[in-house]
Amino acid sequence: MGQKEVLDILKRNPAKFFTVVEISKIAGSNVQTVYSLLKKLVNNDEIEFKQFLPKQGPPAKLYAYTKKNNHFEQTVSEYIKLKAENRFSFMPSDVLTNLMVVKEIKEMKEMLNNVGKN
Repeated sequence: MGQKEVLDILKRNPAKFFTVVEISKIAGSNVQTVYSLLKKLVNNDEIEFKQFLPKQGPPAKLYAYTKKNNHFEQTVSEYIKLKAENRFSFMPSDVLTNLMVVKEIKEMKEMLNNVGKN
């Protein structure tokens, strides 16, 4: 059991949040191993977590794979899709890449402008 297996479980259910216990049951691995793997994935910004306060018991963390944490994969996927479209097929790869970089920079600026407004 490694990070890839845990990430694959979360990718099969994008944006759905799981507890460590739920993931360990799906993976067939012990909770402590899964927790260690999740901690590494969070530190690498491959997944996100949020605190959950159940009606009874201690706070718990919920983990999910979200698209917003994987800009690189999303950008590559978007590039491939655009390149396959007839209206962009004539465009040299470097021009299309530059357009996508400009779009990414605009999104990052917007994200930075919104930090602290929530």
